[in-house]
Amino acid sequence: MSPRSLRVRLVGAATLLIVLALALGGIGLTAIFDEQAERRAATELDLHVKTLAAQVRLDAAGALQVDVPPQEPRFEQPYGGLYWQIDGPGGKRLRSRSLWDFVLQDPPGSAAARDLDMHEISGPETARLLAIQRTIVVPQGASEQRLQIMVAVDEALLAAERWSFLGLLLPSLLALATLLVLAMAFFIHLALRPFRALRADLGDIHAGRRRTLSRDVPEEVQPVVDDLNRLIGFQDAAVERARTQSADLAHGLKTPLAVLGSMARTARDAGELKLASGIDEQIDAMRRHVDRALARARAGMAAALGQQAADVSVVCRKTLRMLKTLPDAGALTWDSDVPEGLHFAGDEET
Repeated sequence: MSPRSLRVRLVGAATLLIVLALALGGIGLTAIFDEQAERRAATELDLHVKTLAAQVRLDAAGALQVDVPPQEPRFEQPYGGLYWQIDGPGGKRLRSRSLWDFVLQDPPGSAAARDLDMHEISGPETARLLAIQRTIVVPQGASEQRLQIMVAVDEALLAAERWSFLGLLLPSLLALATLLVLAMAFFIHLALRPFRALRADLGDIHAGRRRTLSRDVPEEVQPVVDDLNRLIGFQDAAVERARTQSADLAHGLKTPLAVLGSMARTARDAGELKLASGIDEQIDAMRRHVDRALARARAGMAAALGQQAADVSVVCRKTLRMLKTLPDAGALTWDSDVPEGLHFAGDEET
């Protein structure tokens, strides 16, 4: 299909816009997923912080104790991706088994600014962690002590969720893009149906099967159809005038030429051979001019849009019947060999 085709251009533009829209949509959905994943991680970490804050205490000797640690398997698996750490006075510290021999470092900034905010810190084995830290006060005998609770999650876990989401999103967007492009192509096919009908009607006019275009078209195409119908009407009127004028010219010159021919014969009988020859030369010149004028008129009528196509075999049969009426026609054998269905632009008289 030609790149100049309106269908190709519309489908190409629609495909480009659909791909662009879905790409932007995919980027937006991924950004929303990342934000929601971080919020979910922050909510989960905050829940673990609250659980630890409710279970931590200082015993009589000042040692840190967690009565019931969070029931999360990743806290028990070394470098499992989820970690907690409690720092108390005098360098006392409790850690989850998942940290093994690693110690979480405080994120940059003041304690007041970082409480319950998400921070990025270094983790075991060069991992990057997202951490929430909270400072609480617990009683110790007659006094109170400040404890620092930090819970962190490995960013690789969030990245894995992100890639899992993209693994589902990308094929879905691809399938949606394919469906939308096919739907748009079908829609464009339906939208261009009036133009295909207009093309078929023009083909019928060229073939001489009809003289006007159908007016059963959408409102946007109606002005074009009306203008074409007016042009066809003007052409038909011009062709009819040309036919009438050529016929008038032929009939109008028959009598003067016949008179001149008679004068030439009279002059020749009277021995005026030079005069007769001059008259005959002028008669021949006039006939050539008339024949050329009639031929041009017939050519113009034959080339006119949608003129009735004449069947060549029918014209040949009629011509043969006319020739057979000539004197001595019976001494000849007449035959014609014209394929059926052969036509030429024009009517039988041209």
